[in-house]
Amino acid sequence: MGKVPPAVAAPVEAPKLPKRTTDKFFGSLGLFLLRLIAAFSLGIHGMQRLADMDATSQLFSNTVLPAPVAFAWGVAIAEVVIAALLVFGLATRLAGFLMALVAIGTLAFIQWGPWSIFIDGQTGFIGELDLLLAGIGLVLLCLGGGSWSIDGAIRRSRFKKKTQAAAA
Repeated sequence: MGKVPPAVAAPVEAPKLPKRTTDKFFGSLGLFLLRLIAAFSLGIHGMQRLADMDATSQLFSNTVLPAPVAFAWGVAIAEVVIAALLVFGLATRLAGFLMALVAIGTLAFIQWGPWSIFIDGQTGFIGELDLLLAGIGLVLLCLGGGSWSIDGAIRRSRFKKKTQAAAA
């Protein structure tokens, strides 16, 4: 029989990954604005709690939590630190988780109790802001901070190094 020459295979290129929707312009803009608004609200709460620690400790002493002074300091400092992380987009998923944890804890131990959450003559309910902050925290936990963040810059740098190493 005759000899069949080996087939020359074309070089295989790695498939190009589509850009994340949260890294596109409007996705990143939306997450950036969401982070800033949440950071502003959370940071103001933390600063007000730190400014009047006696009232904050008194608020926590009316709960079932042990060591109300320690919890008051911990929550106030956590709110300020989480706000700073959100502004810069550093450890955004962790900050989102912690923000949701603080907001849910505030709802469970301070805002909501054996009374109606609705106030006569007012619209809305007690704890609206904390419920929104918990929701925003869960969104940031799931999506991250987008490309307009330090997390996004770190992710781009890692991807660039991996593609350069694969090309070499």
